Amino acid sequence: MQLSPTLCRPRHLDPERLRARLGAQKFEKLRYHEAAVVSTAPMQFQLFALSSDTLFIVPLMGRGESAADMLLPLRNISSVDRVVPENKKQRGLLLLPTSQLFRLQLREVTSKKMASELFFATFEPQTQLFFQLSRAVRIDFQKQLIPQLQIDDNLPARAEHRLELSRLLEMLALDLVRARDDIERIHLLDELTAAAYSSVDLKQFFFEDRTQVQGSTGLAAFLVRQLSHPLRPGNGDETRVEFILSVVRVLDAMCFDMQLQTSCLGRLCLNELAGNLLARGAESFSVGVRSDGGSIDMHMRVLREDLMDAEAALLLSLDAMQQCEDFRLHQHQQMRGLLVERSTSVMQHALRAPALSLWISKLFKRVCIAVSRAAIAVENRETEESDDGEVDEEGETDEEEDESDGSEALEPLQMLSLWRSVTVLELLVKSDVAVGSDQVLGQLLRTRKDYIDMYLRVPRFMTALSTSGIPHLEDVSLKLARFLESLRERRKA
Repeated sequence: MQLSPTLCRPRHLDPERLRARLGAQKFEKLRYHEAAVVSTAPMQFQLFALSSDTLFIVPLMGRGESAADMLLPLRNISSVDRVVPENKKQRGLLLLPTSQLFRLQLREVTSKKMASELFFATFEPQTQLFFQLSRAVRIDFQKQLIPQLQIDDNLPARAEHRLELSRLLEMLALDLVRARDDIERIHLLDELTAAAYSSVDLKQFFFEDRTQVQGSTGLAAFLVRQLSHPLRPGNGDETRVEFILSVVRVLDAMCFDMQLQTSCLGRLCLNELAGNLLARGAESFSVGVRSDGGSIDMHMRVLREDLMDAEAALLLSLDAMQQCEDFRLHQHQQMRGLLVERSTSVMQHALRAPALSLWISKLFKRVCIAVSRAAIAVENRETEESDDGEVDEEGETDEEEDESDGSEALEPLQMLSLWRSVTVLELLVKSDVAVGSDQVLGQLLRTRKDYIDMYLRVPRFMTALSTSGIPHLEDVSLKLARFLESLRERRKA
């Protein structure tokens, strides 16, 4: 469990005291904890203890009084935002000049005594609470739609043989080198991706591996290097794109929810990786066998969409890892009295990539089309529900309609891909604005104004998402509304 420097008395944050309070099983799952001031009545100092799926808010007892702990599943947290104090009570939470106020909003309230929102203020030096909590909510938000994790979460924990895992990883690296073609390599990488979702140890070994693989030290470095090879038109275009897709999926599976394992970043060369990701995604649109009519076959279209989705997912995972590493380096530099250096974020690396202009245009087109698909699926679902109600009243059924229902349903992975792509778009715009630039907004206004008007400015689509009752689609609607507001502000400027 990661700890931060604290102004609290040691006995208040004693790990054994927290273990006794939460129980051994819950305590072992904790990843981070930090004290904060919370807007309960009366105002209290409380400990925020964060696990992979739950936020525990534990009162710091100083006068012998007893108070109940608050247990909030992360999937019940809709947002965590930095806010400006609006009244005397909120200003009273700010104990220090460096204190910041945050608002935590809940999706559902399980008790009449519980408010739908909670305000808390930081006071610890080098606080990480907002970052750790917002990243945990973002990761849990994605976990809800990843089928592999839904299955594995329900499986009993099993003892893994670390030595055996290490040997298996070495054997897989050698098999990749010996593979006769990309098709065989794709099968090996897909097996590794599936295994990564069920084993944290395997992820750690993946980054710790030092096996020499064709001039690269370790499997991670070898796969990152595979992304540096350009895609060129020619024979086997689809297979090569599929191989690149498998590489990106492996890297995402290994990096996902590994933000506290910051030592892994040294194996990835973020600057080159971000640039190569965007380059390969953009190049995939210039390869592939075209028909006599000049169109690309459906399989290649799907591969391109899947590659863009996988790249967005990997960028989000890398963003969480890199920011966590920034905190670690910042603390280390301050402790040693060194000049604090600000690192370059993953999104800033992407903004500097030569392929950004083409890549962001393709990503945005993908987002717009996915928005229309999601909105139409929501509308169809509502229509089918109303039709089902009428059918139930009449006591009749229609087998043909039942068959079409399943084919038009919006799959969880489709919603997840849309949410990830929109989140990456939002982060790129924010990073761009932070450095005083508007290349992302400018590029999209020049190349995708027709898509903005056709898809995002259509009330029908945005209304369908915002009223869908599906948290991921509602969040997409909010993010896109902020994006449109950024476009309006740019035009005014």
